[in-house]
Amino acid sequence: HCAPLLGFNTARIDHLLAEQAITLHDSDLTDSAALVRIIGTVQPDDFVLATGEQHTVRDFAARAFRANGITLRWTGEDINEKALDAATSKTVIRVNPKWFRPADVGSLLGDPTKAKTVLGWDPQKTSYTELVRIMAEHDRALARREAMQSGR
Repeated sequence: HCAPLLGFNTARIDHLLAEQAITLHDSDLTDSAALVRIIGTVQPDDFVLATGEQHTVRDFAARAFRANGITLRWTGEDINEKALDAATSKTVIRVNPKWFRPADVGSLLGDPTKAKTVLGWDPQKTSYTELVRIMAEHDRALARREAMQSGR
């Protein structure tokens, strides 16, 4: 996931509009406003920007596709797992081992306490579901602009 203006996984999801299957990887959820606050701190320091919630890439993809009016049906396991558009049975997501991170841990859960305390950052200001919807909406608009510019 990412901040709405950065577009990592959501940008891939919206390439669905270009009629091609996509591959996803996991990345960290960030908050643009918190990044600005971190840059503006007088004393440089390390901050964890996290919701304190845990979500899978599968869950993120399902919510992002749902925000685009598509329900996913998952099939297979591990590297053979894929997601189909439930209405058309078209493959829209495949697992790609190229995106696996060799040092990845099975469970990531960030503690935002320091960012909340020092920066006044509120990880619940925008819910996870709402953030996914905002990201999908932003990337849909970006995909439409890019399509108009390229004449598609």
